[in-house]
Amino acid sequence: MSALVIVAKEKADAAKIARAHASEQSQLSTVAATLAKEERADAEAAAAKAEAEATVARAASEKADVEARASEAAAAKADEEARASEAAADKASAEARASEEAAAAATAQREKAVAQREHAEAERAKAEEASRNAVAAREKADESEKSAIEAFAAAASYLEEVKKIMPQGTLWWMTRELEEARKFMPQSKGGRTSKHLNWKP
Repeated sequence: MSALVIVAKEKADAAKIARAHASEQSQLSTVAATLAKEERADAEAAAAKAEAEATVARAASEKADVEARASEAAAAKADEEARASEAAADKASAEARASEEAAAAATAQREKAVAQREHAEAERAKAEEASRNAVAAREKADESEKSAIEAFAAAASYLEEVKKIMPQGTLWWMTRELEEARKFMPQSKGGRTSKHLNWKP
């Protein structure tokens, strides 16, 4: 074989080897590309899964936040209702104390009115007793006055009868006693005051 043929053959073999190597490299590149594509798909799936999980987590966080705010609102409402109940209890207690004080005041007023009525009845009874005593005393005084007037009239009549025969001293003395008794008689019945008396023997 000529040298040219040998060289051509060697070049052809080399080209064949190069083609085989290139084909192998191409296959390797294809496999690498396929692996890279699969890895990218897995990464994208993992990222999508992570995003989905993050979305779920955010939704759960938002739900928890809403529930926390609702719990705070419920707690605030319960606290307000508790304060309102406490205020209502205080008001009821104050009203109860006011009612008790009013009842005590009414009882005191009633007892005072009863005491005043009893006192008034006692005073009226005393006044009635005093009135009866005054009437009795007046009647007794009238009787005494009547008796005194009758006794004075009898004494004056007797003195008038015996003065012509009675000694002058005795007559003067009896006249003086009559005039003295006249001071204790009402003027409407012939009584006289001491300034009207003029004793002469």
